[in-house]
Amino acid sequence: MSIAFWVTEDCNLCCDYCYEGKNKKTAYMSKETIDKSIEFLKDEFFDGMNLLIHGGEPFLAFDIMDYLVKTINAKFSNVNYMVTTNGTIMSERIFKFIVEDLKAITVSIDGDEVTHNMNRKYKNGKGSFSTVIKNAKLLNKYIDELRIRLTINHRTVNNMFSSVEYLIKEGFNFLSVSVDEYDQYWCDDSSYIYKDELIKISNNYKDREDVYIDILDLVYIKKEECRLGKHILPNGNIYPCAASVGRDEFLIGNIFSSLDIPRMEYLKKFSKIPLHSECRECSIRESCEYVRCKIINKCITGKFNCPSLIGCTINNINHQVLYM
Repeated sequence: MSIAFWVTEDCNLCCDYCYEGKNKKTAYMSKETIDKSIEFLKDEFFDGMNLLIHGGEPFLAFDIMDYLVKTINAKFSNVNYMVTTNGTIMSERIFKFIVEDLKAITVSIDGDEVTHNMNRKYKNGKGSFSTVIKNAKLLNKYIDELRIRLTINHRTVNNMFSSVEYLIKEGFNFLSVSVDEYDQYWCDDSSYIYKDELIKISNNYKDREDVYIDILDLVYIKKEECRLGKHILPNGNIYPCAASVGRDEFLIGNIFSSLDIPRMEYLKKFSKIPLHSECRECSIRESCEYVRCKIINKCITGKFNCPSLIGCTINNINHQVLYM
């Protein structure tokens, strides 16, 4: 189960593929909400747990992040803080915080300057690459496994291999590659190109011990049922995961009142509903994220038991390329 604090819903970028949409809210979490949330969730904290700090762009709310970490550390031991950032915001205080207080940080970089700037732009339309690559290189000198996240869509899939190659040449050795499942323009041609690009990545890097690329290390084991996480928004609303945030049908409570137990039981029930007919004969169904996570199915397709077509296609391509 994941616990996440959404310290802000605000962002200084306007990425074309952002799953949170173009018209983001600008709310920031207050210290009161942090204090109340920690008290509300105190029985769910444990030694060695992972805690996500989310946004928007979380470093827009750096003072709140700092307060959150210090407050939790004063009450609980050995909590691992994990953050994903667009990499555009840096200062001496932020750098010190990242190096000393975070267990893991992921910076979003989609490849070289041209590829990255296709989708990851400031609100004025200017690309963010030059700032992000400078900050990421600085962090990479001090963090052993700085994680770089590449998001692929129909516009950048042609550059998937060259993007991976570029980032590795720049010294980044821990890469996470994911496809935008909400991409309305992804088509069969995109999938064919993805497969060709993945083959090139596999041929060049699968046996490299000094490089880790997550899509080359897929483990096909049976997924556990969804246990519903707790993602807390600045207003105190609680949702079970990042995909569900802001959708009223998935609201499971508020830290200033209580959990909605009937709603939680209702959502848990859907983790056990029968599979979509086409999924039942799939050889990798037991390890499929869309068999486990019915909420993301509902968000993308409108049906709990109907998986994302893009996600299903990519899963099968990954399996074909890496294991067949």
